[in-house]
Amino acid sequence: MNISTKGMPREEWLERRQHFLGGSDSRKIFAPDDYGTALDVYHDKTSPVEITEPNQFMRRGIAFENYVSEQWAEQQGRVVVRDNKIRLADLPDKLGRPFLGASLDRLIRDTKPGIMEIKVTSKSAFDRWEGDIPPAHYFQIQHYYMVTKYTWAVLAVLTVEDWQIHSIPVAPDTELQELMQWKLERLWNENILERVPPDPQTVADVCRLYPSHVIGKTVEATSEDAEVLYQYRQYQEYEKTGKEGKEKIKSAIIPKMQDAEAMTLDGKILCTFKASKGGERFDVDKFAAENPDMYAQYLRTVPGSRRFLVK
Repeated sequence: MNISTKGMPREEWLERRQHFLGGSDSRKIFAPDDYGTALDVYHDKTSPVEITEPNQFMRRGIAFENYVSEQWAEQQGRVVVRDNKIRLADLPDKLGRPFLGASLDRLIRDTKPGIMEIKVTSKSAFDRWEGDIPPAHYFQIQHYYMVTKYTWAVLAVLTVEDWQIHSIPVAPDTELQELMQWKLERLWNENILERVPPDPQTVADVCRLYPSHVIGKTVEATSEDAEVLYQYRQYQEYEKTGKEGKEKIKSAIIPKMQDAEAMTLDGKILCTFKASKGGERFDVDKFAAENPDMYAQYLRTVPGSRRFLVK
């Protein structure tokens, strides 16, 4: 089933997106990062639609998509077009409605049509890929395979410093797609439709779902958890080199704790994650906005401090 987006108002497009899981949702669910997690997807689908105009970054992204697709088509001698549709997979949820969809960046016209996913990044970031596609991009393209049933796809990447376009073929992974479909179906039916937030995947998720801990509640650690926490203590000895390792361990352990205040092993506390005591604080910004004249009477000039920096 396809829904044409040609001439569709942005408000309608945003509203329709709430009724299915798309490729950008899959990347958040299976490769959570700063762009979002499964919890963000849950809130996107269950909260009222916020109608916002495209910002400068969105407009820039659209311009880059046009440039990359046109240059790639010229270099490869192929025809690339806008897809202008929401594609819905023939897979119903428990209410009998389709719940997996896709809005392709571009469609590659050929005897067998192909998927084009477009990304823009820095050359240094692209070099760090070292030939491996980041998981977020990989899951997104596999999602599009699930919906379209196409047999080939290309990840077209623009590195902005040298304006080079890198064409990376991405093969379908049917085994992974089966696992993805199973998890997406569960998330949609058991969490989104039932309005039950999914389990946290990151530290930020835990803090959103459980801003405070339950006093006295503990979770039992596995032997693997204990080993990871031992590594954390080792990292503490290295202020700089250990920082990244410590953050990875916190990201692995804290989501398991949820609202517990401690993780234990055989009765011994291995780590805690407690909320600090709340308190009252004067809201300066609100006071200044509501009482500008009075606020101005109490302002005073504070001299800036000097800083010594070695460049």
